[in-house]
Amino acid sequence: MQVEIQTYEFEEGRFWLWPEGAKPGRGKEHRDKEQVVWEWSLVLWAMRIPHRVHNSQNGMALSISDNNLSSAYEQISLYETENAGRFRYQDQVRSSSGSAESVFWVLLGVALWYGVSHQQVHAFGLDNLDWLELGRVDGRAMLTDGQWWRVLTALTLHSGPEHLLSNLVFGGVFIHFLCREIGGGVGWLFTILAAGLANAINVFIQGPMHLAIGGSTAVFAALGLLSGMGSAREKRWPVVLAPLGAGLALLAWLGSGGERTDVGAHLFGFAVGLALSLGLRKAGAVNKEALRQMPQGLCGLGALGLMVSAWILAVVSS
Repeated sequence: MQVEIQTYEFEEGRFWLWPEGAKPGRGKEHRDKEQVVWEWSLVLWAMRIPHRVHNSQNGMALSISDNNLSSAYEQISLYETENAGRFRYQDQVRSSSGSAESVFWVLLGVALWYGVSHQQVHAFGLDNLDWLELGRVDGRAMLTDGQWWRVLTALTLHSGPEHLLSNLVFGGVFIHFLCREIGGGVGWLFTILAAGLANAINVFIQGPMHLAIGGSTAVFAALGLLSGMGSAREKRWPVVLAPLGAGLALLAWLGSGGERTDVGAHLFGFAVGLALSLGLRKAGAVNKEALRQMPQGLCGLGALGLMVSAWILAVVSS
């Protein structure tokens, strides 16, 4: 949604400048007024145009001197025109993605599965199964016996409550924002595919002695996807590199500490997610038209089907 730029001289030589038509909420007819004002402020700050943000009689507004009004109006108009497509893109995707709901139900399922995987299941002939051993990343079993379903089953296993909670918290944040960008079904499918590939690469690098469990590979795959998606819609290099820099900073902060931390899984998760999103950008798939055509529900079922199939293979092979 584009908004109109309104001006009003509230005292001699100084003007209020505010967005007319901005309305809180979601959807193509909504943009929060305060957010718009702060966006405009960043534009003017980047162009070194002096201004202040104030509460005026019309709500949040920019205060600008008369000698800077013309250049400020020009830069804000240019910003609104250049980003009209981005506003419509975000509105369309965010209004239809169901990101919060999909993230909630998936993370709830992971939490419930944690309880199941640490118990003996006395049903369906599963009495003697060790779920952690059955589903973990096991380099020898994968490289020697071809048990590659472990790259997915390991994502659903955690060693303890702290391990689970950290992945639920950080994963919930990153995957939520990713699903807001590309839709709930597509977001989960891409995250699982990227994380599975990252686990496979890590096994090839680490060798047959490598053992691992945890969803952190998926967390960093989502972060890599999100970093790439944030860059994909921009053409100016400083704006392109900003999400990548933020992603790398988070990777360094969250993904490289502790003696039991699987740094390789974190690094490859981020790298594969980033490569996938940039590859989609290169192919021209990261745009509102492509996202609108992608069946979110079908992609979500595909993601669920991959995980269920992996566990079926694990149980059958036991």
